[in-house]
Amino acid sequence: MTSFDEMLIELRSFSKKYEFELQPAKPYQIENFKNRCLENKVDKFAIDQLIDFYKIANGISCVDSLELYACDDIIIFEWWKDKVLWFGSRDYYTFTYFNSKFCVGDASNISFSKEYEFDDLFSMIIKTLRIYED
Repeated sequence: MTSFDEMLIELRSFSKKYEFELQPAKPYQIENFKNRCLENKVDKFAIDQLIDFYKIANGISCVDSLELYACDDIIIFEWWKDKVLWFGSRDYYTFTYFNSKFCVGDASNISFSKEYEFDDLFSMIIKTLRIYED
C-alpha cells in the first residue's frame, strides 16, 4: 500500500512538472463530502482514502488531460446507484471505486483488468500519473 507521504511527493512532482499549485480542500468541504458519503453508505475505507487525497488537493482540473474531481463535485456520485464512485478521468480512462477497489477503466469497463484494480487510492493515482510512461 502506498503511503500518504509517497502520494504527497508524487503529486508535488506532478504539479511542479505541469506548473500548477495543489490546493487542499477546505475543512467544511471535506466535512460536506464526508457527510454525503455517509448518507450514501460509502464504506469507511473509501471515505478515508478520498479525504486523505482531498487534504492534499481538492481535485486536479485538466492538467495533462488529468481530471480528478473536487470533493464537492456531485458527479462523484453519478454512478452511485450502481455502487460506483466516479472521481476522475484522463483522456478516455475513468477512475472509480467499486467493490472495495480503486479502478482504472473506461466508459464500458469499471476496470480493464486486475492489473488496473488497486487496494488503495494512492497506488491508483500514481499509476494514472505514469500511465503514458508505461
